[in-house]
Amino acid sequence: MTDTDGKVLAATSHMLEGVDASKRPWFDGARNRLYLGDPHEAKLLANYMQAEPGGEPIRFVDVAVPVGNGHGVFQGVLAAHLHWTWVRKTMEQYVMELESPMPIQVFVASKDGLLLNPPAVGRAGTTADLLATGTRDGSYLVAVSSPNLSSDLGWTVVARKSMSDTMEPI
Repeated sequence: MTDTDGKVLAATSHMLEGVDASKRPWFDGARNRLYLGDPHEAKLLANYMQAEPGGEPIRFVDVAVPVGNGHGVFQGVLAAHLHWTWVRKTMEQYVMELESPMPIQVFVASKDGLLLNPPAVGRAGTTADLLATGTRDGSYLVAVSSPNLSSDLGWTVVARKSMSDTMEPI
């Protein structure tokens, strides 16, 4: 929780209390409405977190809302920083629950088209790279969601399944 100037007033385990968060995108983004951000490298919290395996940078997804008094006057911002590993594991769990014996791959891209969870194998870094890999030659059946234009998030979800697995029951 911040004050009106972005100073952290209260935080989990007292981390960052007293720190100026006014330059963080979530603070400015949540001054008037809900803010949902793309995964980003931890800036302020990196020193408090255990390093990721393999040297991966620690990433968070920020969710923040404005806080007002009983008369609607801005009093500060309430923010939550969701660890990207948790988001990835939640997506993986969801796919496992849906899965038949034939694997489905699910990828999420930012509003700029950058893959937030690129495939472990290959060089796809963007939605365009992913679609170019295996869809032109027919080796994957692909479904692409349209971003929700009413949200700042603008994520695109791409699901794909190998065409050989898709056609096997037929």
